[in-house]
Amino acid sequence: MANKYWWGGDTNHAGDFTWDNTKQDTIDNAAAVDKTGGLVGIPITGTIFAAGDSIIIADTTNYNGTYTVESATTDEVVITETYAAETFAGTETATNARSNWRLVSDGADTEKPADADIVFLDNRAALNTTTNKRQSLNVNVSSAFTGTPDLAGFYRSPNFDGNIGKDTEYLEIQADGDDIILQGAGTTYLKLSAGVDTDANAGRLVVDNPAGIVYLASLENDGTYVGLFTLILVRAGTLYIDDDCAVGSVYCLGTSAVVVAGTGVTNAKNATNATIMQIDGKITWSSPFASLNSYGGSFYWGADDMVPMAGMDADMITTYSTGSRVYWQASDTAKSILKRFIAYAGLIDAGRAAGAGYAKEIGSGTEVSEVWPDAVVNLNNNNRNVTIAAGSVIESFGGKLTPPAGSSIDW
Repeated sequence: MANKYWWGGDTNHAGDFTWDNTKQDTIDNAAAVDKTGGLVGIPITGTIFAAGDSIIIADTTNYNGTYTVESATTDEVVITETYAAETFAGTETATNARSNWRLVSDGADTEKPADADIVFLDNRAALNTTTNKRQSLNVNVSSAFTGTPDLAGFYRSPNFDGNIGKDTEYLEIQADGDDIILQGAGTTYLKLSAGVDTDANAGRLVVDNPAGIVYLASLENDGTYVGLFTLILVRAGTLYIDDDCAVGSVYCLGTSAVVVAGTGVTNAKNATNATIMQIDGKITWSSPFASLNSYGGSFYWGADDMVPMAGMDADMITTYSTGSRVYWQASDTAKSILKRFIAYAGLIDAGRAAGAGYAKEIGSGTEVSEVWPDAVVNLNNNNRNVTIAAGSVIESFGGKLTPPAGSSIDW
């Protein structure tokens, strides 16, 4: 286990997750070449190094040391050195001397993150002079390159404003039972991955910067394997949860917090849906969920442009505050079902134009929903397709209830 920070500014390999001090070539069983003018050619067939790279040559007779590569071809690197005749044995090495990763303890070059490491992205990262931001971590970040390390922590500090991953290649890591904290401005693309056909987990993920944008995905989410974000807290910033991503619990906490969840956001392996707590902010959720506890903010069950899907059901919605706003606009190919609600205050509205063409039903035959003073519940829309399941009941303790059009009210 080691604490490592991202530097990332190597001349030829800026942004490359994999560029570290384990990168190495073996020198050929051939002779050094006098290039004249104080330059020497070191024979390396298929070298990984290019002009500007810093290398450490070892195990030679005359050329041990640290050099900057002056030029390189497919079979030779050229360094500045006084020529001395030497035929190499084929066991000598040239190793990268400038890693994109550094140790927190002393700033020394180190290898890319591995299992149990803790990773920091902060203002120790190189400054990208083109963007005038910290160097992004967005090259060779898929599982084939990262090896999906199980990190003991991943921390994006408020002073790191570069990007992590990209829309075509998410950073693939895991943090089983541990924290992923994303506080910097910029965009993060993160995929929870332990490789194909393997479970992956993150203990707690926090999004906390108004200028931050985060995209989350799971590599696996089916009946056999799952990449599960156990707990997600959004204090500030925008979080996009990709289609078929697996989440356990989501907390939307701040006024500037925005959460947008696609379709199929569920734990398919365990057949469980997310629990949601909303204190403020805005949530758009185009998937089923287990429960919503709303103390404020706006919750849209179904995006305005949601692609219809089956199984858009919810077990429970509870609104506690006059600032709670819940808009039921799910598009289900059959009908979306809200089994039960308790509206202590605020608004539950099933009458919006978005999703109005898709049937909605309260209850499954046994539940008792409640309306209390300071609450408004609108179950009416122009399509007259909101129903109450036979045997399910809505009790009124005050407030305002607009029943589905065409329904009969008994008291």
